[in-house]
Amino acid sequence: MSYSVKKHEDGYDILEKDTGLLIKLSCSEEKARNLCRKMNLGSGFNGWTPPFFTTKVNAVYEEA
Repeated sequence: MSYSVKKHEDGYDILEKDTGLLIKLSCSEEKARNLCRKMNLGSGFNGWTPPFFTTKVNAVYEEA
């Protein structure tokens, strides 16, 4: 499985090349490249990325 970094208007995401899935991160280029490198070295889902990783969710967390 191969991954690459893609630039978008709100930051950088990761493209899973074999499936065409875009993993929405909207983070800095450095963070996206670090994660992409790890995924290319085997830290990913081996081409079976769950679809819920492909959408960006804005969540609000409260401190307990």
